[in-house]
Amino acid sequence: MQIVKSKHFWRFPVYLFYISLLFGSFYFDLFFLLGCLLVMFGMFLYFRSRKELQSNYSSYPTIFKKHKLVKTGPYKHIRHPSYAGSFISMLGLLLISKSIVSLVYCLVVCIPFGFYKINLEEKLLRKKFGKEFKKYKQTTPMIIPKITSLLKLRQI
Repeated sequence: MQIVKSKHFWRFPVYLFYISLLFGSFYFDLFFLLGCLLVMFGMFLYFRSRKELQSNYSSYPTIFKKHKLVKTGPYKHIRHPSYAGSFISMLGLLLISKSIVSLVYCLVVCIPFGFYKINLEEKLLRKKFGKEFKKYKQTTPMIIPKITSLLKLRQI
């Protein structure tokens, strides 16, 4: 299907999430500060992981002819750091906006959609890299790093 190959199709749930934030109440408090920190960290992780992918990056699940299995930078600690960064940023925006509408939308649409996309990518990676991806999958968590990886986070 052509619409599924559109980068906007894969971003649509996130665009709607941003719109849903308008239903929140913004004011400066501890949640606002914590939310801002989470948004900044999530964005850092997202863009750092995209930079690590270099020419392997695509906004929709795809494998290129010269695709490489990236296991460096944040990919040493988790298999999908860009999604983790997006989820962390969403959490931060939820704390900032305090929007129930956004929370429900995030839980019902954004997170399941993100995991659906992750599963598509993992199928493609398994098909392309076989045993190498299987070994990587066994040693590297999907989204949440192991505690020992968190202690080594300065290596990112």
